Amino acid sequence: MRGSRIIWLVFWLVFVSYALILAPGGRGGEDPHLLPLLTLSDEHPLLLAVFSLLGLFPMAYAALLLREDSARVPAWPFSLAAFGLGAFALIPYYIVNRSLAPEVQPRVPTPIASVIKSRTYLIAVSLLTLVVAGYGLGAGRLSELTDAMTTSQFVHVMTIDLVVLWLFSIYCIRRDARRNGASPRLAWLGLLPIIGLCLYVGLGKTREGGRV
Repeated sequence: MRGSRIIWLVFWLVFVSYALILAPGGRGGEDPHLLPLLTLSDEHPLLLAVFSLLGLFPMAYAALLLREDSARVPAWPFSLAAFGLGAFALIPYYIVNRSLAPEVQPRVPTPIASVIKSRTYLIAVSLLTLVVAGYGLGAGRLSELTDAMTTSQFVHVMTIDLVVLWLFSIYCIRRDARRNGASPRLAWLGLLPIIGLCLYVGLGKTREGGRV
């Protein structure tokens, strides 16, 4: 476990350094896509889809982390920060937590925990993911994204962030499965972006015999 934390720490430092220093494209006021994306007025469907998926990913991670937020370090600040910082905020949580085994009473109020792990919530996030991804892929073009990654630092970093959040979910599911005595093979659900996290949490409710 310690070895994996060191690996993620090195990766996170490289990731942050690349985003701040080496990522190509215009920055700040010179970034042609920053303001249009923040105001959801960008004319490129695929860019809007990637940006929107970055908002859906933290919703899925919240279902994973906050349903049992009882580790030594609270998960909710990192989960909340992920809505603005993505993987930059989530990876540190797994670095500072030596173990995700329960050590305190769950911090998230029961009504909120019930909502974020409910089938209604998980299905809603999954359907939104399909709608957003379908819109981006159907109405947009890959060239929009590749071209914007060279002219906009924001697009460049957010695209890499989306990929990191996707691949990182495999590790997160595997670690959570080990903690809860589930099969580590469930980690491969993470290959389904966002939906895989929702499926895993939903399967956990089925194993527990929980009710929505």
